[in-house]
Amino acid sequence: MAALRETEARECDAAELASQVRGLAATENETHSQQTAIELLERCKVFMRDRRGIDALLTVERFFILAESSATTPVAWKVNEEALKCAINSVFSRPDFVERHLLATSRLSRVLQLAKVCDHGRAVGAQLSAVASVSQLEWGGCEQRPGPASFHLLVWKLVLVSCEAPGTVAALCGSQEAWELLFSTLHFGINSSRIIALAAGGDHSALVLDLLKLLAVLANAMAWATQAEGAQPEIYDFVRRTGDLLLHALRESHPKLSALNPVLLEIKNRALEVFLFIPSRLLTACVCGDELQSGDATTPDSEPSALSALVKHLQAMLLATRVEKTRPISKILPILILCHNLTQTANASVSAFFRNAVLPVAAPHSTTADGSPDPRAVDDEATAFYFKHLTFFLTCLDSDVKRYAGEWIFLLCNENGTTRLQWH
Repeated sequence: MAALRETEARECDAAELASQVRGLAATENETHSQQTAIELLERCKVFMRDRRGIDALLTVERFFILAESSATTPVAWKVNEEALKCAINSVFSRPDFVERHLLATSRLSRVLQLAKVCDHGRAVGAQLSAVASVSQLEWGGCEQRPGPASFHLLVWKLVLVSCEAPGTVAALCGSQEAWELLFSTLHFGINSSRIIALAAGGDHSALVLDLLKLLAVLANAMAWATQAEGAQPEIYDFVRRTGDLLLHALRESHPKLSALNPVLLEIKNRALEVFLFIPSRLLTACVCGDELQSGDATTPDSEPSALSALVKHLQAMLLATRVEKTRPISKILPILILCHNLTQTANASVSAFFRNAVLPVAAPHSTTADGSPDPRAVDDEATAFYFKHLTFFLTCLDSDVKRYAGEWIFLLCNENGTTRLQWH
């Protein structure tokens, strides 16, 4: 009975808050009114953390209207952001509401318009003392409308949370505008000139991570077929360009940054997860491209090849999970699955590359005390070091990691693996 009375009291409070929010006018030019709006929206946000008795707040149209208002001052941007937070709460775990409110009323398209911003650099520069700007060419000639990174983070988080509704995923997969915005925003986020700002964390890196999560959702839902690509060539052009961008992110490094930087490791892991949803018949072409035909370990612009970058990331994750133990063992799973899937395609060049890069080679003329060849003596101590930690996963408690590590080593050892593992 007490719980019922509490819920009823919350319903009354929610109705009162909803009435006050609906009464908010467009107040872009009135700082006092904007501050009042911020305080009211913050109350709504906190009130919505407990999902009981908040039906009156969940359907408030004013949240979306305030989020879409043209902000020109820091206070006005704060109103937009608080309204977006409340809008995110209103769609969270409510796919039916998303189908009825965001999709049926074209609200999703209006939300995507908020992402059409040419200059994220103002907020990033304020946070990290590194002012950055984006050219019209990079952003496809979209309209000039500056906005802080925190605002864009909330816009894309609203889109990501809305993907609990299947209709949202289908609408995004079939929208050239959505793919173009995804590509351009991600291109800004992982641009080489901003790698240090990205590694510092904050809204910049959080935005990139949310975009990568959204890409994984879309990649999982897309029909990777020749017919679909022929029917929507513009969309698949952006899909391919986005894939190339992810491979570029995988190659990213900086002399001032550690290879074990936790933000970069997480971003690279999320980028790899996108490739896990690509069918095996397309995987080698998507990841390796023309590199295999040239047989070179570097791309024409002297960047490491995708396979070399994969091995380097594998080594970094082995150090993070096994040596420094700063990451849980489960975090190494994406790179193991992708390496396993690439090897399983039976492409001879891929298998040979991984075999040479991962498996230790016995040193010539090394013998034991009785004069027999010593399988534990290796040419490359670094390769042996990483392989030793890789074989640890054969006996770890994480069943998925153990499975993919074991199957990948089995695929690489196309002969009896006893000799390969005897030194361990």
